[in-house]
Amino acid sequence: MGADPSMWGGQWDFVWAAYALTFLLSALVLGGAYLAMRRAEARADALRRSRD
Repeated sequence: MGADPSMWGGQWDFVWAAYALTFLLSALVLGGAYLAMRRAEARADALRRSRD
């Protein structure tokens, strides 16, 4: 099994694609959690105002 440079190029392309996909999924999850938190805060504020 010799180290074929052309094979390594393809392998690193896969690694970078996996990193990019992981980053995008993380950003999507964190963005969704942030939006859900903002919605919950707005709902709590509206309830608090309606009780006053």
